[in-house]
Amino acid sequence: MNYIKKLREVKPLVHNITNYVTVNDVANAILAIGGSPIMSDEITEVAQMTSISNALNINIGTLNQVKIASMFEAGKASNTCHHITVFVRKSVAPAPTGSNTVI
Repeated sequence: MNYIKKLREVKPLVHNITNYVTVNDVANAILAIGGSPIMSDEITEVAQMTSISNALNINIGTLNQVKIASMFEAGKASNTCHHITVFVRKSVAPAPTGSNTVI
């Protein structure tokens, strides 16, 4: 099966919670392979965004307390909907304060 062809036929809506450094690259990559990205980490809407999406992409490269809460809420919604969830751990730079170890 040609997975790229299938992906372009389905045009999946992918909810992304990613760091601010890569947000544009992630959106463009999803568009390039035929998907539709949603880039939202607002805590009041992540559960609904995830529930209307086909997949969830979480990048834990740069964290803060608000984003962590949003990631957990989106993850719960993704589990409820049985979506594909991708976790990416790629720091832009090491966290000298240890803030990247809070999860």
